[in-house]
Amino acid sequence: IIKKFEDIFYLYDHKFGWFPVLNIVTGNPRGVGLSFFYREKYFGAGIKGAYNNTDIWGIKGELSHVFFRNRYFWNLELIGRLQNDDNFRFYGIGADPQNDPRSHFRPESSSDYGIYSQRRALINLNLGVRPSGNWEFFFSSFYQKRTVRNPSAAHAANIDNIFLSDSLPGAQIKSKKFYNELSFRFDNRPNLSIISPGTRFEAYLGYSVGFKNDNEQLLRSGFDFSTYIPVLRRNRVIIPRIVFDMVEDLREGEQIAFVEYPRHISFRGVNDKTLLRSDNYMLVPSLEYQWPLTYHISAHLFADYLMVSDTPLGFETTNAPWAVGFGMAAHTRFSELMRMNIAYGSEGIFLKFSFGLSFLYKDRSDWK
Repeated sequence: IIKKFEDIFYLYDHKFGWFPVLNIVTGNPRGVGLSFFYREKYFGAGIKGAYNNTDIWGIKGELSHVFFRNRYFWNLELIGRLQNDDNFRFYGIGADPQNDPRSHFRPESSSDYGIYSQRRALINLNLGVRPSGNWEFFFSSFYQKRTVRNPSAAHAANIDNIFLSDSLPGAQIKSKKFYNELSFRFDNRPNLSIISPGTRFEAYLGYSVGFKNDNEQLLRSGFDFSTYIPVLRRNRVIIPRIVFDMVEDLREGEQIAFVEYPRHISFRGVNDKTLLRSDNYMLVPSLEYQWPLTYHISAHLFADYLMVSDTPLGFETTNAPWAVGFGMAAHTRFSELMRMNIAYGSEGIFLKFSFGLSFLYKDRSDWK
C-alpha cells in the first residue's frame, strides 16, 4: 500500500511530487491543503498551502541547496511563511495559572482560557553541516512579524473578555524581531526512518531582539534527549525522553509577552495551538514503547507529563497535566506520511490525525 502511495505522489523518478494535507484535531477546525515539491541531487524546492476559512489559512515556500565543502556536506535553506489563525487558546501563566497573579485574569472571568488570533510573516535562513554520520550542527536566523488580537468573530472566551489585556504583556500587540540560534544534533540510530536502537540528543542556544517599537531581548535555550532501548528484538524499543526549554528576559524588570513562552509541542495531551501551561522554564518527560506493524507502519504507547516553573529548580507535580495513549505512524522511504494519536489524560480525550509529508525535525520557529 505504501509503495502504491509513492507511485501516486512521487513522479519523474521521485524528482517531483505532490501531496494532500489533512489535519484533524479534537475541538479544532479541520485543515486541508496541498503540498508540491521538486528535488534534484543538490537542489530542492517546495510550496505548501492549507485553508479552512478566511480566518484560518497558511502558505509556506522553501528552497534548499546541498553542497560539499572542506570534506563536509552542507545544507542551505531559505523558508518563507505567512499564516493566519484565530483558534489559539491561552490558559494563563504558571503551574497554577488560575491563581498566579501574572496571568491577569478578570475577576468575573467565566472561562479558564482565552481565545486569540495570530498572524505571522516569517523569513528563515538555515545553514547546516554534517561532519559525520551521527553529528549535525546548525545556524538559524529569521525575521518575524507577529500580530496578536481578538478573533474576528465575537466570542465569550475572546482574550479581552477573560484577561486584563492592558496588564497582560503580549495581548493586542504587533511585534517585529530577529532571532539567531546555534544548535546541534547527535543521533546514532542506524536507520532514522524505521524503529532502531540508539540515542538522540539535540540542544540549542538562541538570542531574540525586537526592533522599531519592539524592545524585546530574550535568551532561549533547551535540549531534547531520548534513548531507544531494545526489548526482546531490535525493532521493539522503550524510549525514555525528556524535553527542556527555557526563556529569559534580558531587560531589567520586564515581563515576557505571553506568546513568547516555550510551547509544549512534544506533549500529546492537547494540540500545538493550546498554551496549556506557560512559564520561563518547561519540562516534558515521557515514556514510549514502539513496535512495527509492517515495514512502513509502526505503533506506539506513550505517557507524557508537562511541568512549568519560573525558576530552574521549581518544577512541581501538583496540577501538572498528563496524558497516556496509543498511536500509529506510516512512512515512506523519504519521510513520515501519516500520524495518528489517541490520548486520555488530565484534559480529557484528545485525538489528532495528520496526513502529509513530515521531515521529522523540530521547527522551533513555530513557537518563537
